Amino acid sequence: QWYQRRVRGATNQVKRLILDAEDEGSRSNNPNNLSFSSPPQRYEDAKPYSKLFDIAKSVLPFTASTDKSDDKISKEIKIPNSNAGMVIGKKAAVINEIRNFSNCKVLIAKDSEVADDLRVIQITGTPRDVHLADYLITAVQQMPRDLSQAIAR
Repeated sequence: QWYQRRVRGATNQVKRLILDAEDEGSRSNNPNNLSFSSPPQRYEDAKPYSKLFDIAKSVLPFTASTDKSDDKISKEIKIPNSNAGMVIGKKAAVINEIRNFSNCKVLIAKDSEVADDLRVIQITGTPRDVHLADYLITAVQQMPRDLSQAIAR
């Protein structure tokens, strides 16, 4: 667990460096600083490759969050209990990819905690990461079942 925290911390530092470089490069006319011949790299491009994210973008358009805060937030979303299996995935492959790609802590209510046929999912992370995890959870629910199962392969 300590190793995961260190890796997550390093990942956050790299993300901040990329975002800072984008900001510096887009604001500066100084040739000694970073400059971009094309528009600065989008947030989703700064993330490692994700098969899930590529498939999700084909199902539902993604709009990156503009909140650059590093403060941790929590968000609760409710999904139909019938979609919980899609979000979790075979051998938890889908939810684990969402956790790893978004860098968020994602907790799904147990079967015994389901109320009104809705299952609560709690997402904790930076605002941008929470936005990404929420997007992925929403997109997975809109995918055909065979497509969401392909992610586990």
